[in-house]
Amino acid sequence: MREHFAEAIEQALTASKPSPSNEQETCFRIIDPLLLAMGYGYQEIKIQDKDNAKQKPDYSILPNEPDFTWFLEAKAWDITLDDNHAIQAVNYANTQGKRWVVLSNGREWRLYDNFIIGTVAEKSACGVALGDADFGSFLDALSKASILQSKLADYVQNQRLYSFLATQIVRTDSEVIKSIVKSLKSVPGLNNVKASDVVRFLSDYSSPADTAPVVPETPRGLSVPKQGSAPCVPEPVLTTASTQSWGLGSAPSTEITGKKLLQMELPDKSAVAVDRWNQLTVQATLLALREGHLEIPCFVSARSKSPVVARKGSGESESIREPIVLPAPFEEIIVEGHFSADGHQKAAAAILRSSGIEPSTIRFTVTTSSTPRG
Repeated sequence: MREHFAEAIEQALTASKPSPSNEQETCFRIIDPLLLAMGYGYQEIKIQDKDNAKQKPDYSILPNEPDFTWFLEAKAWDITLDDNHAIQAVNYANTQGKRWVVLSNGREWRLYDNFIIGTVAEKSACGVALGDADFGSFLDALSKASILQSKLADYVQNQRLYSFLATQIVRTDSEVIKSIVKSLKSVPGLNNVKASDVVRFLSDYSSPADTAPVVPETPRGLSVPKQGSAPCVPEPVLTTASTQSWGLGSAPSTEITGKKLLQMELPDKSAVAVDRWNQLTVQATLLALREGHLEIPCFVSARSKSPVVARKGSGESESIREPIVLPAPFEEIIVEGHFSADGHQKAAAAILRSSGIEPSTIRFTVTTSSTPRG
């Protein structure tokens, strides 16, 4: 999270309790202050008059800068966002020749790219929740300075790249994996490599659990030994700020919101380096599948309408908003990736409890700053 927005985000989270009762309150308590924190002055935020046809979005940002104007459609805090809510705003942006539209109910923010040809859903560029660790980066990308320097497109491209590759590198039938396999088969000694081998390597490389793969560079503080030298050992991870460790399910929401996830410690005391909160849910699911008795679909509570774990192609899987496919041999299982930091903690704890594993046997560590690499 960009430290510049830490205070504004914390104030927004405080202002959300109790929840705003309508759209006007949501704008006044959450959306307006965040727009100001992004660097927009009052004269650069035009609130549209409500017309009967509702053709205009609620906000025009930078209305006097036609090359950089973007629109924001606001909804009440308790409204569950749907791409259909953005149709009018996206259509209006299209007629005005503008590229960017934001849809927000204060707690969830969605960005649409009008340069993409297709339906409103296909124009959806990225989305983030108020409590997510990367919400500050989203605000930074939408800030006045970023917009005037045309940096938003770079941010969106990066988000799309990570989102696309995250779904591709866990599927043995994806075009990305097929291309890698084809390339590897031309390397001497690798002519029998399979797609599952590549998926397994990428999974180990991004989240090493049992073994540390040999790599050609120096990730996470590891040094590569020269020819004939002794095997390398991990160097200590150095941080520029304090770290704090919690048993899964025991961390107060206020203590982890906006913090960076550093690592997880599994019941066997092995450490897993993680940098995204959805890895709490992923790793908990993998542990439950390997060592517990997880029944699928799995819900956070009896009142939940959407599962946190489901089988691909099942009826329950259709309600998962941001599916993450598990690595082999569990590639038929998906987990929900759209939660805040606290949401992932609670989801992971619920998954473990439902499988008969005590959540506190997993600990996770957070840090308030980036981790230098030795």
